[in-house]
Amino acid sequence: MGEPGKLDGPRMIATPASARSLILLLTGVVVLAWPAIVSAAVTVSASLSEALYSAALNTDCATLHPLNDQGTAGGMGELPLSVVRLHATVPGVPDDQVTFRWSVLKPEFGVLVADQDIAGGESKPVIEGICAKFGTEGGPCVLSGDRLLFYTQPSILWVAPTCDILPKNTAKQFRGGRARFKVKALSGKRKLGKGQVSVGFGRVASIILFADEQDGLRKPSGVPGGVRFIFSSNTNPNGRPLPRVDHYEFSNGAGATADSEGRCTFEDGRSFDACAGAGGELDYHAFGKYLATVKEVFDDNSALCDNITVQVLACAPRGHVQIIRRPPAEAYTPGSARTGKVDVIVRLKNNSVAEHGLPPCGFLLQENVLSCSEEARFAGGSAVKGTEFTLDQVGIPNGFVLRPGKSIDLLRLTDVPLINVLPDIANLTDTWTANTVNAGGFDGMDKYRIKGRPNVPAP
Repeated sequence: MGEPGKLDGPRMIATPASARSLILLLTGVVVLAWPAIVSAAVTVSASLSEALYSAALNTDCATLHPLNDQGTAGGMGELPLSVVRLHATVPGVPDDQVTFRWSVLKPEFGVLVADQDIAGGESKPVIEGICAKFGTEGGPCVLSGDRLLFYTQPSILWVAPTCDILPKNTAKQFRGGRARFKVKALSGKRKLGKGQVSVGFGRVASIILFADEQDGLRKPSGVPGGVRFIFSSNTNPNGRPLPRVDHYEFSNGAGATADSEGRCTFEDGRSFDACAGAGGELDYHAFGKYLATVKEVFDDNSALCDNITVQVLACAPRGHVQIIRRPPAEAYTPGSARTGKVDVIVRLKNNSVAEHGLPPCGFLLQENVLSCSEEARFAGGSAVKGTEFTLDQVGIPNGFVLRPGKSIDLLRLTDVPLINVLPDIANLTDTWTANTVNAGGFDGMDKYRIKGRPNVPAP
């Protein structure tokens, strides 16, 4: 899934000098104690601005509540790096005279937990009427549904999501997410103000999963190979110390799991922090597409994680898709005699050779032989659309096999008009995928720009 984006610095809305507070930034795994004064009357802070993933969802508030904020107790008795304490205050007003109403902005990530010493057991209702009980959802600690509506404490705990939140499309880089929270402060019926704070997750340190030394980026069809992949991973702390590693969890996506066998170095000299699968414990027993995962679990129950799509095949496939544009301009001008139209060739080359104990693949072309996913980025937004082509549409007979060392033009388009009626330039990225029955898919990417010409409409 790749490297995360850069950590955003704290953002504060300007307030009068009397309402400003001194911000202390402590170094740790993430930036700590991040106040966000969004009203002259309410201050909201988070013990972390960036969290790690949860190795397992811990919502036991009785064990979390006594723990100190990260960076305040010398590492002893502190909250895990996957749990964040949110705290709201009204300067000059004691907390016991204020009612705090917490809410989560969409999209919602993770779980809110009461920052209280609530013993385990059956959840007690907050309100119990004649025919219904309110506030029993999710157990005694989890604040969901009615229970969040009736929670009025000045602090609340947020537990980061587990690795299950990773997107299944491993061809694109996942840069984590941001959870956003709002709080309203009231004294009786009088509104004292409101505040907002956000917490990122999965954006600081990262781990990258490899299958046979390949990552999954720009490979919508997955990494192809035989029944045995060597899975490996590298961790990038992004300049910040991480907790002690407890163990790794590698999964092949077909039910088999394994811990790391330690560091490993391949024949080409590339080294990895953790490796698994060389002994066959992650072998596949059926052909097809699988979503393999890795989870690096730390001793505080926080984690880093990544996933990758692999294609298990009966032969050793190697191939690539070539996109040829004529004229090969970086930017096209609608209506221009020279760069207003384009000719396109999409070519599939079979580079398969015998390797890993498997014979080279002859590519049996699939009925839906070719697809294109086009992303357009323009001022103010972006959009993605796709197109598919069948064997009949491109004039290739059913059952055609592309032999090793050969190539075939899957698509030839001539005089394609390029249009952009917006005033600004549009950046386009086309991902072409050639599909086979027995060797998976092969991808090629093409990037170009179309200048804005509002006076040149589509034909």
